[in-house]
Amino acid sequence: MNGKSLFIGLLIFSLGLGIGFYGLRSAPRSGLDPSTKEKLQLLADSDLEDYYRLKTMEEKYLKADELLGKIMVIFLADLGLRVSASAQNAAKQPPIAASSSLSPSPSAPERLFPTPTPATPPPKPTEAHHKHWSSNEASLLELRDERNVPSLLRRLRVSDFESSLKSSRAFSNSNGIISSLNGGFEGSTRVRFGGAAHSWYVHIELAGAMAKGQLTGNLKIRMLENGKVFSNSSSSGNINAFRDFAGDSQALLAQASPTVFFQLYYLKELDQLAANVYRRESEQAGFEHIGSMSLKRSQ
Repeated sequence: MNGKSLFIGLLIFSLGLGIGFYGLRSAPRSGLDPSTKEKLQLLADSDLEDYYRLKTMEEKYLKADELLGKIMVIFLADLGLRVSASAQNAAKQPPIAASSSLSPSPSAPERLFPTPTPATPPPKPTEAHHKHWSSNEASLLELRDERNVPSLLRRLRVSDFESSLKSSRAFSNSNGIISSLNGGFEGSTRVRFGGAAHSWYVHIELAGAMAKGQLTGNLKIRMLENGKVFSNSSSSGNINAFRDFAGDSQALLAQASPTVFFQLYYLKELDQLAANVYRRESEQAGFEHIGSMSLKRSQ
């Protein structure tokens, strides 16, 4: 094999190696870059002449090895240009959609808002709460100083009076309170609702007794504001205005009007009534605590 054939063989081998390498790398465009072709042509024109001038085979082999190195550098440089162009093109492409196993089903469109969770019912009163409540009620019922009535009533305020009303039971007189309530009690109080304070005067008069588990007799509850009666309720025969609170509470639930209710206690040491007062705008509205009161015996 003469020198020219050897050089051409090396060049063809190098070209084949480079093209095969590009095929494996999946270059973004086919064929060599024009600048790469130009470099190879200059290499063939100049170094081939040098190759012909060499006389010994050893010199020619060394020259061929040098040419092979230059050819590989040119190919690698061309590959670098191709990879850089491929990366730039990939950056300009829109993101690929997630596979169907990760994206939502067409039949289940994405929700704009999270699915509401069922409302959690309020926790039931704990044993410690019952003990605290019973202790405050016992302190109120045994009071000898009426100045302490308002502070104890605040501790016994019912946060959800509507639930207490719904869970209340028919009056049973289990603590024998009727004999103490018979007669009359009255007093003034200041309550607040609708963003304004109101001065009320309350009068309760009862003549009742238990008959076959039912409170019967006569009950009158009058309420006045600025000397004018705004509520005057009365019952004759069966009296249903009194009910028992659920549980072991010592309070009496008393309905003074369609919108006003009392959480009522009889204080035997003072022989008077004390109550938290609750009000609602209508029978469909919720309750609010509007104040407390003390009623002294009038008859």
